[in-house]
Amino acid sequence: MTPESKILDFYRSEFVRLKVKPQRSGVALQHAAWMIEECLVMKFPDDMYKINRWIGFVQGVLWKEGIYTIDQMREHVTTAKAAAVAEAETMVTNYWGGARDATV
Repeated sequence: MTPESKILDFYRSEFVRLKVKPQRSGVALQHAAWMIEECLVMKFPDDMYKINRWIGFVQGVLWKEGIYTIDQMREHVTTAKAAAVAEAETMVTNYWGGARDATV
């Protein structure tokens, strides 16, 4: 799972928690929720640049609405990246049967 998909899943759960209905032509939060839904059906990695732009827009709306601070959203990104790295390391470890420095 990419950091972007982890961030999208998190923001989607936040919009659900806040009871924001995704709506393309709605108010700012509704539109941002709609953008998250759209990103979730885009193709990785083909649409990666668009997904990242849209995540930035959504984060701007969340900041403007006072839901998250810039520092909190920076932590969202840092946490998602760390989780993706940990997931990749686990996959490699499982593939090699636990050996971190396999000799061929």
